[in-house]
Amino acid sequence: MVKFPCIIRDEVCNTIANIQIFSQDLDDDGAPVTIFNGTVKGNFQQNIKEVINGNTRTQEKSGTYLVPADYIPDDDYDYCGGKMTVGKREYFITNISPCYDLYGVLNYWKIITK
Repeated sequence: MVKFPCIIRDEVCNTIANIQIFSQDLDDDGAPVTIFNGTVKGNFQQNIKEVINGNTRTQEKSGTYLVPADYIPDDDYDYCGGKMTVGKREYFITNISPCYDLYGVLNYWKIITK
């Protein structure tokens, strides 16, 4: 089987982030169980959109963080969210998606933040 190189090139992976990912399970105290906690290097793209609701204007920030597959283990966990810190800003992870190549091998992770 041929393994394709990661679609995210090393030249664009210039954002270092501390990531804490939770599973859907809870521990005995009712807190989420941490299944990954580490520092990774990936590509972060942030979007800002303005929402107009009547006379009120608000800005909604969201971001996409692409991480090569080698950084986060591909275990059979139910990823449900977490926290990501870039510099001094903290983001909440709303979605984590594995992205596979043509042969079904994990190529990179797509992390959506809010």
